[in-house]
This record gives sequence, structure tokens and C-alpha cells, in this order.
Amino acid sequence: MAESSGPGDLTATERADIEGIFLVVEGGTLYELLGVRDNVDRRTIRDAYFRLSKQFHPDAFYGRNLGSYRERLESVFRALTNAYDVLSNKNQRAEYDRSIGLDPTRALVSAAPPAEPAKEPAAAADQTGPVRPMAPPRTTSVTQPAVVPPRSMSTSQQAAVKPPSDPLRTTGQSAPVRPVTGTSEPIRPPPIVPRATTATREPIAKPSVASMPAVAPSEEAQRAAREALARKLAGSRTLSHPSMPAVQPGAVSAGASLQAQFANREDLAQRNKLDNLRRSAQELAAKGDFLGASNTMQIAVAMAPEDATVKTEASDILRRLNLHMAPQNVEAAKDAERNRQFERAAVLWTKVASVLPEDFESNYRLGRCLLTIGRDLARAAEAARRSVTAAPRRIEGHLLLAEIFEAAGKPASARSAADQAAKLDPTSPAVKDLLARLR
Repeated sequence: MAESSGPGDLTATERADIEGIFLVVEGGTLYELLGVRDNVDRRTIRDAYFRLSKQFHPDAFYGRNLGSYRERLESVFRALTNAYDVLSNKNQRAEYDRSIGLDPTRALVSAAPPAEPAKEPAAAADQTGPVRPMAPPRTTSVTQPAVVPPRSMSTSQQAAVKPPSDPLRTTGQSAPVRPVTGTSEPIRPPPIVPRATTATREPIAKPSVASMPAVAPSEEAQRAAREALARKLAGSRTLSHPSMPAVQPGAVSAGASLQAQFANREDLAQRNKLDNLRRSAQELAAKGDFLGASNTMQIAVAMAPEDATVKTEASDILRRLNLHMAPQNVEAAKDAERNRQFERAAVLWTKVASVLPEDFESNYRLGRCLLTIGRDLARAAEAARRSVTAAPRRIEGHLLLAEIFEAAGKPASARSAADQAAKLDPTSPAVKDLLARLR
């Protein structure tokens, strides 16, 4: 039955928004909770958190009749705050990404800034005036002549300007001719003149590598090189000759020793991170924030999946979270049943039954939801048995167990459970119908 709507009650849209994000809190990732992609940067995460916290903060509904939605809003706001704390911290985000199968070294992107409008080209100040041509781009070339006579010089003046001497002329070779843009006459660029050298000096012939004989280093040089390498690895310590034995085949190299030291440091850093996560989870649990404590321990489990102590602590905090959330989960499960969302109701009843194993209602409703779905009948039968154990004088548990056995194709077990119900109330129409169907 739908909740009544009064002047101060939540609107249908507000209730749908709260129920939708509450579903993400229970089964989604932190990125899905904030409504962002998993590769956004810290600024985008901050903006998403501020936007959602304003929408779902309990104070935003001050004076409103929240009813059962008050506790959901508080849970949602705590989950949003935890998501922001984890994803805005570089190290915690990397650990969380590894726990959900993401690459923590992937490139992060930010929200695209709004595109600026294209600027119109500036109109000329005077459309009728003369247009001044743009100067051509200035280029520099290694073959640019050192001295270029201006075009306004006369022929005699140009002849007076003597270019640098061209050594190519002495060999009978001609220098390359390179035309200058905008002229019709080629200009002969002067070559780069090397430094003055003695003309009579003959070039010294260098011996080729192939002609040089290979000289093997002496034993003393090899020993000196080994000692120098040892001093470099040892730092500023001076090693005497007796402390430097010759390296024998099979001995542990210095590289392997350094690698082992770095491995030990990494193990120590990993252990320190793990201890910090466990300590942080305990502090959050002591403050009553079991959701944040459970998320923190899930990161610790992802870091050390084989650590039995971490697994035990994570299970204990999860149990305390489910126990703390049991009243809210009961209300949410009943709402899901009214809306015929039996799979979601089964998940919620499972959380309640895990911390209240002797509770009749949670186990009975769990078994009924699983029977309605038609899957996992073995678990449904186990829930029905727990309900019978919790309240052996109530025929509902016996009838449910008989129906589950009937659906599983076990008529003998179904009749046995129906007979137990008949002993409790032989006049019950439900018991009579079930017995008639099983005969």
C-alpha cells in the first residue's frame, strides 16, 4: 500500500530519488554512487559530491515528514561522504580501484570546459584606404650570404663590395647558386670559410678501428675495476684489499642483494598500509560509522586476500553493519515485497537473517521470497527450517517447508512437513489443501 501524501510529505519524485540512490549504496560502486565515470579527476569527484550532498542531506528536508525515509537519507549521506573521502585520496583510490578490477595508473580526465564562441575577424578600420601588404615571413638559411649588396646600388658600387674569398674557386669548382625570392638575378652565396690553417700542413691520418690491435686488460686492471665497483656500492666506506675477495661463480650479486632489500621495504610498506586501514576501520566502527568501516576493510581484504586476521575483522564489521542496518533493511524488504521486487527483498532478508538467525520473520520471509523466485530452493529450505526452529508451534513454517519440498520434487519430505502442520492445526484450510494436493 502506498504511503499517504500530505502537505509536508515527500513527493513521489523525491521518494523515487531516495530509493534509487539507496539501491546504489547497497549494490553499486563508489563511482556509480557519485554518478561519475571511473576515470574522472578529483575536481569532478568533488563537484559531484557537493551536488549530491546538497540534494540528499537530511537538513535539506527540514520540517518535512520523512517517516521511514529519514534513516535512508542518513545512510545515503554517510555513503556519499565515504565515497568522497576514498576517491579524493590518491592512495585510497588506487587501493579501491585494484579491489574492483580497475587500473590505478590509468589517465584521469576532467569535465570538458564550455567551448568558447568563435571570434569574428576584426573588420578593417578603413575599407577604402590602401591595403598594406603583409611582409613575407623571414627565413634564415645556412647558405644566406654574409654580405648582400642592396638592390639600389649601382653596378660599380656592387663591384666594390667584395665577398669573402671562396676556396672552391681554387679547385675549379663552382659554388651553388640560390635564387632569392622576389628577384630575377641569382645571388651567389659565399661558403662557410673554415678557420685559417697552414696551407702546407698535411692532414694527420687517423688509424681505423680495425687497424688497432685489441689489448686485453691486465689482471691488475680487472682487480682495480672490481674494487672501484665495490667502493661505489658500499658508499663512502673504504674497503681494504683483504676484505675484497674475488667474486666466485655462483656468488650472490650486489644487484640481487639490493633487489632483496627493496622487496623487504615494499613488504614493510604494504604491512603499514594494511595496519593503517585496520586501525581506521576500528576507529570508524567505534564512532558508529559501520558503513565506512566496512568499506575500509573491503579495501584491506583486497590488499591481503590470504590474511586470515583481515578476513575475520572484515566479517565482524560486516556483521555489525548488518545488525545496525537491520531495522532499515526490514522496512526496505517489506517495501520491495509490496512492489513485487522479490529478488531485492531476498537480498535484504538475507542480511537481516545473517545477524538474526533465530528470528522467525526474517527467515520465513526469506524462504518465501526464494520460493517465489523459483531459484536456490536448497537455501529456501534452509531458511524455512530455521523459521520452524525459531517458532516450532507456528504452522506457517511447516507449510512453507512442505511447499518448498513439493517444488523441489521431493513428495515424501513434503508430506512429512505437511503432517507436522496438521498436528498443530488439523482444521486449517491451508493444511487440508496441501495434504489433498500431495496425496
